Amino acid sequence: MPRGIPNPDPTMYGITRLIQGYGWYVFLRRRGRPYSAEFRDRHYGGRQGSLGAAKAYRDRLVCEKEPLSKREFAMIVRSTNTSGIPGVRRIRKASGHIYWIAETKLPAGKSLHRTFSAGLLGEEEARRSAIEERQRQLESVTGLVLFNSMATVSAEAANRKGGRRGVPVGANPRG
Repeated sequence: MPRGIPNPDPTMYGITRLIQGYGWYVFLRRRGRPYSAEFRDRHYGGRQGSLGAAKAYRDRLVCEKEPLSKREFAMIVRSTNTSGIPGVRRIRKASGHIYWIAETKLPAGKSLHRTFSAGLLGEEEARRSAIEERQRQLESVTGLVLFNSMATVSAEAANRKGGRRGVPVGANPRG
């Protein structure tokens, strides 16, 4: 599949054909750390052998390297954050009113959202209330951050022994 277009086949999650067409490339990112390896056809007895080795390596990564939980992902401080607290921001309306907002994104495009007026509560109390609300909102966030459809891959990987013996995850699989 071309870069940037998700492969619709979940059994190919994290695996792409090398541009030169002589092997497979596995790439996964877990907790910010990239894991990658190339599996060349000539080292594995052809296209199917190299694909099998690539899938085994990918499956072993999926089993051994846990992805971020959705709650952990929601707690990442983004570069655009100005309050220092993920999901909490301060806004000033055109009218001059100041508000602190607690917001948490949920699956299916929904979000939890609550606003606290600095004019009514005072600046510090509004900020504190927004932080407390954000913590309450995070309690409803569950599950893992998964890109693409990995349910099939994860189930298959959990029921199989993966990869070549003696090759640690993250190491060059060819030695």
